[in-house]
Amino acid sequence: MRWQELFYSDIEAYARNPQFNWVYDKLNLVKDQGIVCAPIGVNPNNYPVCIRPIINLFGMSRDAHYIENIDDYEEYITDERPSGQFWMPFVNGNQYTIDLLFKRGKIVFMDVFQCAPSDKIFGLFEYYLHVNDYALPRTIIEFLERKMRKYSGPMNIDVIGDVIVEAHLRWNADSFIWRRRTEFVKMLPLWLDKQKTIPLITENMVYIPCFVDKEADIEACQDTLSQYGDNRFNVYLDEIDGDDFQGYVRLGTFVVSVEDVREIHLIKSKNNWL
Repeated sequence: MRWQELFYSDIEAYARNPQFNWVYDKLNLVKDQGIVCAPIGVNPNNYPVCIRPIINLFGMSRDAHYIENIDDYEEYITDERPSGQFWMPFVNGNQYTIDLLFKRGKIVFMDVFQCAPSDKIFGLFEYYLHVNDYALPRTIIEFLERKMRKYSGPMNIDVIGDVIVEAHLRWNADSFIWRRRTEFVKMLPLWLDKQKTIPLITENMVYIPCFVDKEADIEACQDTLSQYGDNRFNVYLDEIDGDDFQGYVRLGTFVVSVEDVREIHLIKSKNNWL
């Protein structure tokens, strides 16, 4: 394995892994874990539910919706006439995005961020906190090692409670831990080849994205955000390419320590950023 393979796009990863690209089918991924779910058109028996695309190779929480009750559901399918989507129960619990590394079907490394969902916009997150002491549930380990037999390579999973809600055959390229740990990343293939134990990463890191409505003056907002990076904070600006998250554009991201989180939230509130 070359270290660059960790960060293929989902489209590349799907094409390169025909035996394992079933993980991109979220409907069957969730169903295989014993969760009641179905394609849109089959009505849920209980609410609330989440509606998601069965396969999304472009990311950014496209077409993800929270449905509170049957009236909302019927209004959604009447107005949107959706296809290629499915529903699953709204799962309560802490949410994590986890980068895993497999060697011949066994998990040999992981790195974890806890995700804090926005209380305003479903599908957006307020911040990502690096977690140094997370234990992957045994049910998830057994499920993955049974389903991914003989697989060697990267995987990123989103977990809520003890349910994998989506998976990718690459690592999270948005994770700022890897931008800081380039030497670590480049050593991984050697450690795997030599069958060495890969050291866990411990770091006090939070990254906090900033979103605005896509109708806002994006250039002016980014200019304001960049000025905070001229002082004591690390700020990474996004390339604005027309893509949006549920109608919102990500301007960029603060990468700070836990002690700075409150101040960053005040900055976001002052500027009306989500």
